[in-house]
Amino acid sequence: MIIWCTPDTDSLKLKKGYNKKIIDDYNKFVEKKIKHVSEFLKIPIEKFAPTDVDGVPHMLGLFDDDGHYEEFITQGAKKYAYTKYVKKKKIDDKIAKGEKINILGEKDGKYKILEITVSGVPKSGAMELKKLDDFRDDLVFHYENTNKNVLFYCDNQIPVILEDYQGNKSLVDDVSGCCLVPTTYVLGKALDYAHLILDNSSTRAVFKGG
Repeated sequence: MIIWCTPDTDSLKLKKGYNKKIIDDYNKFVEKKIKHVSEFLKIPIEKFAPTDVDGVPHMLGLFDDDGHYEEFITQGAKKYAYTKYVKKKKIDDKIAKGEKINILGEKDGKYKILEITVSGVPKSGAMELKKLDDFRDDLVFHYENTNKNVLFYCDNQIPVILEDYQGNKSLVDDVSGCCLVPTTYVLGKALDYAHLILDNSSTRAVFKGG
């Protein structure tokens, strides 16, 4: 599977054999519009193609080849998991920095890793999965793997005396405040997406079930 992304993270996930000419034609159309605006407003066209951290320019609004997934599974928008091969050195450097990486195996000097994109769940949540098929309804992302917190707002607080570990006491009489509490996240489908993949849905036929 090939991933094509625009700079603002909109993306297409394409199966092998997809007619790439459709994307090429779209990119040419966008480039033509940008060139016209550049000439009309007398703005250097380079201004429409900012560079990334490696100094590579990216024209605004175009779809870029963002890599290859070995496997892919989704539960709807902003909820998907995938496997891909990455050079061992790159992964070893991430691990040395303390990042959690879910490594499934290795081949030809590369690691096969499993990653997730779930809105509201840190990437480290991928450690919950032993295999890609674990990315299903009711999968629980635990705090131990995500460090995810939930924020509670507190109004009309009662004044209290707090004592720290050294025995120092202080009066806290703020009227309102907030606190962070460790939490979990349970994976599930949005109702509209769940309907799309039901057997009685008229649009079911355009999706590959599994």
